[in-house]
Amino acid sequence: GRFNFVDNTAEIPVYIKKNNISPNNSLLLNIYPNPIKQYATIEFTLPSTMRVKISILNATGQEIKTLLDDTRAGGNYSLKWNIRNDFEARVKPGIYFCKLVTDNGGMDLQKLMVIK
Repeated sequence: GRFNFVDNTAEIPVYIKKNNISPNNSLLLNIYPNPIKQYATIEFTLPSTMRVKISILNATGQEIKTLLDDTRAGGNYSLKWNIRNDFEARVKPGIYFCKLVTDNGGMDLQKLMVIK
């Protein structure tokens, strides 16, 4: 979907649609450290096998980096973002978002701060 970010300082509501996911399982992203100086660790859990896409968006909602776009078995996962875009250029300090989307309608969006 398309995101329209009007005010970068405001909290952006996140709606998570869960299909056949028990309350004990969550797609929620856990990202640390935040703020980010060199790299961020991104953790997430899949309750079952599904296609998952994790990407980094800039403050205007434009996708600048795809970290994962593949089918994964259910389980806990961890990956790292080296604060570089798809062209391997270091991103500028500022506000970014990490977006997780699954093929069954699950979604999470977390705000990130990249600092010098």
